[in-house]
Amino acid sequence: MRHIAILGVVFALSLSTAHAGDGLEAMLEELVSRHQDGADSPKDFEIPENEANSYIRQQSLKDLPEGIESPWVKFEESLAIVGATLNIDKLHGQLPDSAIFQFLSGRVPVEVVTRIIAAAGVGKLVLERVTLSGVDLPPDMVASFISAQDASEVLPPGFRLGEAFTLPFDLESIQCQPGAVKVRQRATAPAK
Repeated sequence: MRHIAILGVVFALSLSTAHAGDGLEAMLEELVSRHQDGADSPKDFEIPENEANSYIRQQSLKDLPEGIESPWVKFEESLAIVGATLNIDKLHGQLPDSAIFQFLSGRVPVEVVTRIIAAAGVGKLVLERVTLSGVDLPPDMVASFISAQDASEVLPPGFRLGEAFTLPFDLESIQCQPGAVKVRQRATAPAK
């Protein structure tokens, strides 16, 4: 379950590793280069939903554990909606101790709705809804499970759902809108 929630923020937090289509890869390389080398002026980047999905599909081939299949993302106003198919039988030992997982088997769909609030260099991710095989799970249960997991190379140290964190790569803001996410990177001195 942790990996599904991480997919919702991967486009904003793991910008240093791009393996998507040429357009998104070039955009992400520019964003990282501006962070490392410094930039005299701010710059806006727009990541279309279809390019984000291409990125997530390619990343999933090497980064997701066996049992998480067909990941996707959809952007709406202030929301990132992430979904995938979970093979419960293959993920059995990695899932939280909850009665709901004892009654599921085979492949089931999961959908995670996360509100993204990100301005002035500070972000917050609020878990709005998690639906597993058509059943809404309590967001607090899912958030506590995610918080209890070990640190990830995708999430910054100390990251907690619902709590403020400093945006990476000199990002000033992240704004989800229907079909795309807009990212503004501020002017900055070279990274040390």
